[in-house]
Amino acid sequence: MSRMRRFGRPGGSDERIVVFPDRGRLALLSVGALAFVVGGFWMLSRGRLDGVLPIAFFGACGLYSLWRLVVPRPLLVIDRQGIHDNASPMGGGRIPWAQITGCGVCEYRGQLMVGIGLVEPAAHLARLISVKRRLVQANMGLGFPPVLIPQSILPIPAGELAAEIEAFRARAL
Repeated sequence: MSRMRRFGRPGGSDERIVVFPDRGRLALLSVGALAFVVGGFWMLSRGRLDGVLPIAFFGACGLYSLWRLVVPRPLLVIDRQGIHDNASPMGGGRIPWAQITGCGVCEYRGQLMVGIGLVEPAAHLARLISVKRRLVQANMGLGFPPVLIPQSILPIPAGELAAEIEAFRARAL
């Protein structure tokens, strides 16, 4: 089964693309996070209090990836109105095409991401809860756009998704 599904007639008012996470990658992320949590407990058992950090961070990552495996929600829904972003814990919800300036591929330490630029990043930030807002602001401080979709959970290459978004955006405007 394809993890990216097209609905409706291309160019029609009912056209939409629904992108689901790659379940195999989510399972690997869950196992990897569990390994780091175990490592954190091992550090604690050796009297190293810095073992709390991997337990907290990777525990949260593992729980999130497990939740995504159990609750099969789309990462993205792309339609005539815009994009509904639910691709990460920092997902920003509905973003209208009029607010999107462009889409491309970003890289940070070998990790590819689809980056989406916004006309008014401040308005997008205002809609986010406090924790999400701080994380997005930190990413923006590193020079990234306000919306990032990690390659690690995508069922297709980041460049392919960015091209799909740009092509849909051109048809929708």
